[in-house]
Amino acid sequence: MSDSIIVTGGAGFIGSHVVDRLVEKGWRVHVVDDLSTGKRRNLDPAARLHVIDIRSRRLGALFRGCGRRSSSTSPLRSACAVRPMIRWPTPISTSWAL
Repeated sequence: MSDSIIVTGGAGFIGSHVVDRLVEKGWRVHVVDDLSTGKRRNLDPAARLHVIDIRSRRLGALFRGCGRRSSSTSPLRSACAVRPMIRWPTPISTSWAL
């Protein structure tokens, strides 16, 4: 498989495991993480890390750079505190299964 996927939050505990699995399956993986809680050492060396805050305008350039070959995005994050997540929930959806 030569398709690309962008994983936001991919340097965190859960995200890095998803990245590992995608790399194993042959995906070209781009990880977007601001490293506020994630760690570089969590990443598979085959994944390309982009240290970008997801609110940054630079993120749009990454999506455009992946072009038509980018098949999917995988938004991953975990809550550092449960109370704010309950107060301001953000739906997360994916269109694929590992």
